[in-house]
Amino acid sequence: MDNMTTLEIARVFGVNVKGLCGIMGYSKAGLDLIQKGKVCGRPGRLPEAVAKLRRYTEDAYLRERREAEQRLWQRMAMCDRLANKKFGESIDAD
Repeated sequence: MDNMTTLEIARVFGVNVKGLCGIMGYSKAGLDLIQKGKVCGRPGRLPEAVAKLRRYTEDAYLRERREAEQRLWQRMAMCDRLANKKFGESIDAD
């Protein structure tokens, strides 16, 4: 992570820098300092910000998992529909 930019870190979480700032409650300059290993602000602020980022990550995971499950069941339902369809009957009806 030492060589990562703030933008690259934001992309790991699926957001842009502004989004990462919003999640963590830091300005871009503050995130840049953190990325460089310098802690700024009151004691305890960074652990709170990281806790928010962890909650965001877990919420995103749960949302993505729900969406993936919905896609799975839609695709499985389509497989079932395709399996029950009698292809070619209307063509050979004459």
